[in-house]
Amino acid sequence: DLSNNQLQTLPYGALNGLQGLRFLGVRNNPWYC
Repeated sequence: DLSNNQLQTLPYGALNGLQGLRFLGVRNNPWYC
């Protein structure tokens, strides 16, 4: 769970290799889109 961690971006490919990942909580971060 990466919620509430002040994340603004995720580097390209940060989730590569996580094919088994079913859920990733990323709410309540100040995302820069």
